[in-house]
Amino acid sequence: PYVANLVFASRIKNRVRSNQAAKAYFHSKSNVFTIFVVLSGGCYPALTLLSSKIFGMGIFDCGLTRYELKRFSRIKIFGTIVLENIPQLLFQIIFVAAIRDASPDVFMSFVASFLSLISTTMSYMIDRDSSDIKVTQYYVVCSLKKSLRELKRGAGNVDETS
Repeated sequence: PYVANLVFASRIKNRVRSNQAAKAYFHSKSNVFTIFVVLSGGCYPALTLLSSKIFGMGIFDCGLTRYELKRFSRIKIFGTIVLENIPQLLFQIIFVAAIRDASPDVFMSFVASFLSLISTTMSYMIDRDSSDIKVTQYYVVCSLKKSLRELKRGAGNVDETS
């Protein structure tokens, strides 16, 4: 799972092509994203953190909308279910078959993995049906047509009677 998440992280710029803000963020701060993927072990948790806008810090505003982040949930499904939970369940079954005894620890681990698999699958199935949602993205561009010097000059000529 770790290597797969690093591969997803290396391809993030191609996945955000249509979002100019995210494209610019990952172009300039791809090293920050990679560090969070390495530390968290997952691409989706790193994307979630970098989209959180926590503390109002620009480093945590990668420009992805909630809708776009939801589209990346396939990464979470693939990483969590296919690469983690299913192999873990298979190894637990093989282990129990090999020792011919299911200790309470093995049983609880199996139940926890199975519940995680069901929970993640259900969450994905509930969230994936967004066909009736229309996504609108707004980009605000601000520009200053007058220089600071012109503004100061104009402030001295203000008619106080109006």
